[in-house]
Amino acid sequence: MTKSILKKLTPYLYQYRYKFLFLVLLAIVGNILTLIGPYLVGKAINQIHVDMSRENFIYLGQISLALLFTYISGAYLSLIQNIKMNNISQNIVNVMRKNAFNKIHSFPLKAFNTMPQGNILTILINDIDNISSSLSQIGTRIVVNILTISTALIIMIYISPSLTIIQLILVTITGIFLNEITKRSKERRRVQQRYLGKLNSFVDEILTGQAEVKSFSYEERAIEKFKKLNKDYKENAIKALFFSGFNFPTLNFINNIGYSLIIFTGALFMLKGKIDLGELSSFIIYSKLFNRPIASIS
Repeated sequence: MTKSILKKLTPYLYQYRYKFLFLVLLAIVGNILTLIGPYLVGKAINQIHVDMSRENFIYLGQISLALLFTYISGAYLSLIQNIKMNNISQNIVNVMRKNAFNKIHSFPLKAFNTMPQGNILTILINDIDNISSSLSQIGTRIVVNILTISTALIIMIYISPSLTIIQLILVTITGIFLNEITKRSKERRRVQQRYLGKLNSFVDEILTGQAEVKSFSYEERAIEKFKKLNKDYKENAIKALFFSGFNFPTLNFINNIGYSLIIFTGALFMLKGKIDLGELSSFIIYSKLFNRPIASIS
């Protein structure tokens, strides 16, 4: 999201600043609970062995209950956060659409001769709707993602600096890939929106001029032109969605290679006594928690 867009959104976001602050606090608490989970998993795994004593079973039960509490509480806080964020985003979009509609009525008449009606419809309906989905998806997640990345990184360094280096090398490769894909995807999205505006303009023109269309027997030509515009939009939408859909499968592929390398290297470290099974298990979960926000931010 560019600085100019953020500047325009700031007046709409500012009135919900206290609700945003509350949601950020909820997100931080939920995030901390989620990050405790892998640590507890490692502790639980280290308690499991062939000759388990009664004390081991009791301790394992306590860890399991604590683990259940952290995940249920984290999921509940995340649910509340999403519901509240969706409400805020819909309120903001409602006001934005009203303001945009009022703004249109302040334009001089000659402006409508150079501005296709389809583009106006696309802005009022489609573009503002995209802002709504972006706000509800982004919301407090930026704070959560940054917190998750930094906290998980610190814990991974504490568990094994060597395995963390492998993780960071793979993240660098992922970042280079994401940067290139994001550039291509954004450009394709812009082109897709332009074609959508043309399609909307033509449909609006035909619907409002039905009397003229029938009077001059323009039906067949209108259908053919619509087919062409619709086909152009479809082809550009497929190209735009290709780059968007290309992200996660490739990220998963790179991440899975990373997990394989971490498991293999971790197994070697275990043989040398540098790390135990519980710590390796915790590290793998933390590496997943570390990778997920990076994909989400992209």
